[in-house]
Amino acid sequence: MTAECNLPVGFERDAAIKVTPDAEGVSAGFRTAIAMSGGETRAMGLRGRQVCEELYSLDTVAEKVGRMYQWAGGAAVPVDDILMTGKSSSS
Repeated sequence: MTAECNLPVGFERDAAIKVTPDAEGVSAGFRTAIAMSGGETRAMGLRGRQVCEELYSLDTVAEKVGRMYQWAGGAAVPVDDILMTGKSSSS
């Protein structure tokens, strides 16, 4: 995954292989993945799934959108309660 994907949580939680957005970088990423054991790739995949379930489930996204509308309506809502960063003032 590239930094330009704007999903740093993937790197923070070791759920992605960092590559540069060019042929050499993608090739290096593939080589890294191929060199990993089956257990390592399964573990990385499970961490990625966990990130998706925590941050991008229908319930989580609906809650974030609701808080965004509250903020847009003038409510004092912490920015981390709106952004999809994995951080929240309520956690």
